[in-house]
Amino acid sequence: MCSRLQLSRVPRWRLAAWAVLFAASAATVAWGFWPPARETIKLELEPGQMAWPSTEAAGNPSGTARMFAAGATTEKPTVTLDYPVRLRLQDAGLIRLRLLGAQPDALSYAPGAHDGGGGAATSSTPVDPTSHNVIVESRLDMPGARVRPYDGIREPLMLDVPVEFVWSVGVFEPKKHRGTAWLFLVIVERSTHQAEKRVALSAQSLEIAGTSFLGLSGPLARIGGGLGLICSWLLAFLIVDDAPRWLRERLRGAI
Repeated sequence: MCSRLQLSRVPRWRLAAWAVLFAASAATVAWGFWPPARETIKLELEPGQMAWPSTEAAGNPSGTARMFAAGATTEKPTVTLDYPVRLRLQDAGLIRLRLLGAQPDALSYAPGAHDGGGGAATSSTPVDPTSHNVIVESRLDMPGARVRPYDGIREPLMLDVPVEFVWSVGVFEPKKHRGTAWLFLVIVERSTHQAEKRVALSAQSLEIAGTSFLGLSGPLARIGGGLGLICSWLLAFLIVDDAPRWLRERLRGAI
């Protein structure tokens, strides 16, 4: 019958070639579009806590913190870091860092606290919200990766408003890329607009693995896989003897 394709007339090797091309192209496209797995790390900041930057893996999210006055707030401030565990080469992924539950009127800091230049904490000085502004600054350090924005990002710390920082990260080598997400508090005197103190709040480690598929980057996998799917469909019509006549009958039926 003309309305049915006669697959029995097609040589088996042609069908096998079409099946391999279609399967390989579909797998390549699926890999190119499949969303990467993500990791979320939460770090609760204790009142009066002071620690030092962690150099360990992302599974141990310790960091530096010079924190909020004990008893000033019932909710513990939390730093949440969300990032992709793997990234396709030449693709961009988003990294989010959020500070929740931090109240500017509950802050205190030590004049000798660690601020990147060393020093020991001796006594705490409360932050006066009427004379000082509190700025939250964050920076992502990841050698060998493309980080945008590269410089530090600053956001004001306001009452009951979470602070969020977002970076776009791209990798270009099939290896593990290790980095650190830094979070600082900057105490600014309102009348002079000068920063009086820059206090390290947390330093969370993260690790992103750059991946490829048969040596293909993300964009090449999507383009190559898409072209392969198109070619496989064209080949499916060409290898079937009755395909042109079958297609004409289908078009006439549609009209």
